[in-house]
Amino acid sequence: MQPPEIDLCKVDSYVSYLGELETKNPSVATKDIYSDFGVLLVPKGSVVSPGVALKLAEHRMQEPLDSSIGLSTRLNSKSLLHCFKQFLEKDDDLASLASDAEFEALLRHLCLQKEFPFAAMQKLTVMAYRLPDLFSRVLGVTLLACLSAQQLKWHNDRIHALFVSALFRDIGLLHLMPADELAKKVRYERNHEELQIHGLMSEKILNLENRYTPEVLQAVRDHHERRDGAGFPRALSGAEVSDLAWMISVMDSLWLSREQNAAWTSNRLANLKPLLKINANGDNGFPYRSLLSLIQKAGLEGDSLPSDVEYQTIATFLLNRNLVISQLYTQLMLLHEQVTILDSGKDQTLATLVSNTLELIRDCGFGNFETMALLIEEDPEMRYSSDELLELDLSQTELFWRISRLSNLLRQRCAKGELLASNSVVTDVLDEFQSLEEESDARSFLETKYMAQQALEADAKSTE
Repeated sequence: MQPPEIDLCKVDSYVSYLGELETKNPSVATKDIYSDFGVLLVPKGSVVSPGVALKLAEHRMQEPLDSSIGLSTRLNSKSLLHCFKQFLEKDDDLASLASDAEFEALLRHLCLQKEFPFAAMQKLTVMAYRLPDLFSRVLGVTLLACLSAQQLKWHNDRIHALFVSALFRDIGLLHLMPADELAKKVRYERNHEELQIHGLMSEKILNLENRYTPEVLQAVRDHHERRDGAGFPRALSGAEVSDLAWMISVMDSLWLSREQNAAWTSNRLANLKPLLKINANGDNGFPYRSLLSLIQKAGLEGDSLPSDVEYQTIATFLLNRNLVISQLYTQLMLLHEQVTILDSGKDQTLATLVSNTLELIRDCGFGNFETMALLIEEDPEMRYSSDELLELDLSQTELFWRISRLSNLLRQRCAKGELLASNSVVTDVLDEFQSLEEESDARSFLETKYMAQQALEADAKSTE
């Protein structure tokens, strides 16, 4: 896949962000701004108002905007450190991890060790003003990634490369669309096709000052790649995704899960433990293992089952999904035999993903007699505990998500005309996957309960 042409001299949505900050943090032309045809557009000293922004939007500049425009107030090393400290004060769980890991000295070092690039810091400042939720996510993911890297005993220089990569990974988003539209898409449509080049855009912005290593630029570019081949923008797989990029990719996914789950439960980090445990095995499990270890060392606890949920209600929900998983397991066994043969000359991404999914089903006991027997057990002392029910629920949810990704990846391979497309077993399994996915609810029990309540409330309002 060829990267799209990215032109930082072509004025895009970023100039509208600058114009919108006219009253809060105005930007001023630090020198005369010319179009690429040599026409003077904005004299030195002019404030970038919405009107000026609209005028600039009609032209291509001789150089990128950040080379000739400066915000009145811009983040620097010290104010960035202050932002991180303020963020930790508001997030008790992250603060506990940082305190337990004695992270403050390293955080200070990461922020103050070297001066950051002007353009990148200016865009980060704009993000903080216009997209505060995205800025918080950037800070949170950066902290999680660096805490996990410290837990893995990475060298400080490598953690610094991770820190910079995580911090500046999303600055390219400002060039893609206006703030209101972008805020909605990064929250609910993270993989939306319009956003898939933002890593490439961020990489190009960082490369303007020629300050960072290829390792950092690669991590910025690839921070949404996944080692199972289901990421973007290049759909890389395996070792093609660097450890730095993989760490950021995982932590960003976990942070998004935490934010989304907060709608029907709390945002406690320990609520992620089932997901971390499931993904902790194998060479690619190091981000999950390190964060799980941090959570356990800090003694963080997740939420318990809500008091208004009866045991039989959730047990029936899990039992029904277990029956579906038994059918999925049969289909995966058929698929495993075929992809092991047909994928042998490639990178083995599909074969590995199928094998890992089968192993997950076996390890978690999905579909086996013991799990089903405990779910229908009448003796309260023999039943699953509330915490065990929640862990089983989230484990099942993670499995359905994996099956969905596997199905999508397999369809992509078939669409490219590979041998898989002409294999009747593979196509039959895909059809069966689709049928089972449509019949079952892939959401967690608590999310399903929350969505049902929302629907009832919406119906009640519509009848008033």
